Amino acid sequence: MMKASTPPKTRGSNRIRFFPSSFAVVIGLFLFGPGVSTTAAEKSGAFETFSFGAHFVTSVGRTSFNDYWDPTSGGRLQIDLPFYLGVLQTGVHVFGNDNERSDVPEFHATFLFLGWGYEWELPYRIGWFTGVQAGGLNMSFDDDASQKELRTESELGFGLHTAVRYPTRSRWSALISADFRRIHTYRRIDYGFVGVGISRRFMMPRWLREFLE
Repeated sequence: MMKASTPPKTRGSNRIRFFPSSFAVVIGLFLFGPGVSTTAAEKSGAFETFSFGAHFVTSVGRTSFNDYWDPTSGGRLQIDLPFYLGVLQTGVHVFGNDNERSDVPEFHATFLFLGWGYEWELPYRIGWFTGVQAGGLNMSFDDDASQKELRTESELGFGLHTAVRYPTRSRWSALISADFRRIHTYRRIDYGFVGVGISRRFMMPRWLREFLE
């Protein structure tokens, strides 16, 4: 068992260099469907529309990771694209990690992800999305004493994402979301987040729709 005085290892353990092409792993990892539902793809057709959302996100819950770092509030930008089977997502979540002890450095985190899931249609035009995400977490450490190549680290992460969407105007929606995310460092980091945000639906340009199809 790790001694209390020893911080969890993140750097120099199972370093995985992350590239955007590795997002594709989510396609083959998870696929599930509801028994009865009406998805955004079924309502509008694949590639006919897309939604762009901005979210304020804050951390919840507590694990052994919080004895050393405290995740701060941050922001997430996300694009949702109706697909033949459910909804594809891509986005970026940026947040800080303040140190709880003076012997560990603070770091900024950027999580770039792809996701896939389904949206159920509930009463009062409410939509409930649930799905999975996979991507890469880039950690930038505030440690001037470290060598330059040791100040950043990239690791794979996987998580569950759920959100409730309520249309407020013709193309605008208000959202409440929750996430569980696991980062595969030497000692796994578990994050919990809740968020609020807004999104707007756009028609896909014809040339881009034909290209995607």
